[in-house]
Amino acid sequence: MELIIKDIRQSILNNYPKVALKINKKLKEMGFQEAYFVRESKNVGSDTYFPKLTFLMNPRYTTINTRANLITDELKEKLQSIENSYISEYYISEYNFLLNHTRLQEEYKTIEILGSVIGIYLPNRNIVILSYPILNYLEMGSKMWVFFMDELAKWISENDVREVDNREILRKRALEFFKEDIRRVTNNLNVELQTHHREVNSYQESLIGAYNFIRQKTEQIKANKIILNGIDEEIEKKIEEIKNLSFVTRVNLSGRGIRIDFKEVFINYNGEKINMGSYFAYITPKVVTIENKEPVVFNGETYHHPHIKDSSICFGDGKEKIYQLLGDLKLKESVYFLYLFLKGYNGGDCYLSMSNWIRCKENGGSYDSSCEANEEDDEEYE
Repeated sequence: MELIIKDIRQSILNNYPKVALKINKKLKEMGFQEAYFVRESKNVGSDTYFPKLTFLMNPRYTTINTRANLITDELKEKLQSIENSYISEYYISEYNFLLNHTRLQEEYKTIEILGSVIGIYLPNRNIVILSYPILNYLEMGSKMWVFFMDELAKWISENDVREVDNREILRKRALEFFKEDIRRVTNNLNVELQTHHREVNSYQESLIGAYNFIRQKTEQIKANKIILNGIDEEIEKKIEEIKNLSFVTRVNLSGRGIRIDFKEVFINYNGEKINMGSYFAYITPKVVTIENKEPVVFNGETYHHPHIKDSSICFGDGKEKIYQLLGDLKLKESVYFLYLFLKGYNGGDCYLSMSNWIRCKENGGSYDSSCEANEEDDEEYE
């Protein structure tokens, strides 16, 4: 059987595999393509969309107004009868729950069972949320998951729940994301501009430098306003330019910015070509994120590159250059800069030495130097 459940507690798979398989079967029959049961694995925010119809159990919420909901006596009595009264209280109020959607300005339906709002359906996002932890108390023989699955199936059949093609929505949101980013950059430039205007009036000695700054930022503001008027076509044109770069395998818009996938990267080190793996990056006019598809872990810390530790990137002297290129929307030049950065290595200014990177790769992707010290201690003890 194909498993559409992508994330569930390992203890449930180990101790209650039949329950997991039965839930998987029921969700497939309802039309779901993916399901997530671990609360920490999926956050639901204003930019959360799925290409396939997806079931989420009790997720976390970010950037969205939420309000707790108290369970009704009718549903409470029903659950107590199922659980033989060994659970004294049932509160959905312990769990964040989406009710206030006026800010989202989108279509939604609340899922009600016996007068209690226990979930929500967001059709344009392909999301069905059940806010009750139906897998609690399995060790005590709980069967409430059966009740909730049956009630959810009934609600779905009555409310025309189906998968929708939301690619156009995502494209528009990604473009709007870029517009908003440029607006913020422009606002920041206006603040800087006003500050330097005051400095010109107050400090005669800084007159020449401030004048040049004013002229530069004024031109940049004008350019950004022109870009905003035709941002859709401009961004898509620049994406096509990036696609033509020989070292790029894929380019697409996402909620995090423009995503660029690179071909495998090699670094020359001690006369050898070291295969660093495949990388992808997200860029916006003011943010760069670079990740390795198979990072290494050294002493418990994650490294995507000798010069990238977790989300921290050490561009060295190139930091001002890359953000100047991004601020000017020279996206093709920015991507070329990032590719050269990934192919480079400076052993005197890095988060992780190349020798330790290689050591991690040869050890299955991770290495703990403290283990090496422990082995030496054991040898001395013998």
